[in-house]
Amino acid sequence: MAVAAIVGTSRLALNHDLCKMSSERITHRVFRWLIPMGEDVLAHMTIGIPAPARFSITWKRLAIGIQQASGPAGDNQQDGRGDNDMIKGVKFVSIPVRDQDRALDFYTKKLGMRVITDSPYDDTQRWIELGIPRADTKVVLFTGPGQEQMIGTTMNVTFVADDVAATVADLKAKGVEFVREPEKADWGTAAIFKDSEGNVFVLATP
Repeated sequence: MAVAAIVGTSRLALNHDLCKMSSERITHRVFRWLIPMGEDVLAHMTIGIPAPARFSITWKRLAIGIQQASGPAGDNQQDGRGDNDMIKGVKFVSIPVRDQDRALDFYTKKLGMRVITDSPYDDTQRWIELGIPRADTKVVLFTGPGQEQMIGTTMNVTFVADDVAATVADLKAKGVEFVREPEKADWGTAAIFKDSEGNVFVLATP
């Protein structure tokens, strides 16, 4: 009886608070308040939340907010550091090439990449930046100082395809040389191919 009364009172308080704020404004403080409560209690509290606060609150959605509030991001906010200080991903990878025009033809016409930037860099090279469909990381066809000896070696880059076998068949039809056929393992499937400059890459499943 006491538990029911507490839950009922808490639900009214939660409903009142949620009516005054959108889902985006459920703050760190609110999530901290919900952490000690169990799933059954929380489910009971969220029954009948009126519009405009009815945005399908579920335990899973609240768990996301709780994780954000109590995880590394929340801790960073306490000591003055936020998400802006964190590494977000890989902007681009640089692939050394001997002939930029030949490499550009290979990566666009055979691998299906698109040109984002192709502009003069110095007297000998251009800055060629390519985009991969559905990927954020870019590919740059550029040879940095002292990297000439890397051309034609194994690159520390692995390309991804959902269906490696089908992709290999498609690339072979376009003239791409594969030095290792697709092989299945416990973690997925992988194959190895060369680009126009002799650089060696792995093609694997995600």
